[in-house]
Amino acid sequence: MDPFEERRQHVRLRRQFQVTIRLPRLSAEVSGETENLSQVGTLISIPAYSSFNNGDKVSIHLFFPPEMTGQTDTLVLMGPAIVKRIDHERQSLALEFSRELRTFEVSRPPPA
Repeated sequence: MDPFEERRQHVRLRRQFQVTIRLPRLSAEVSGETENLSQVGTLISIPAYSSFNNGDKVSIHLFFPPEMTGQTDTLVLMGPAIVKRIDHERQSLALEFSRELRTFEVSRPPPA
């Protein structure tokens, strides 16, 4: 097997989208930005990365701007995920969605 061969089954979109992540065990919600996104997960740059533990169950809101979706307003998708990896060097989290992105609910933006 070629060591540089892409082993992922789902295409990653390398684009920045705003996100909020709700961490129930701390009753906290934090903001970040995607580094890449696929149907099954995302890598998020997030200043509060150290608040998370591997295996944490979270709720994520992904904000897609109108120019991305063709909508008149920002589209917000919400769904469950699990923290799979914490990257201290990049100050980021790898999240695995508990179900595919296309099945996430359309949501209103969480209160600021």
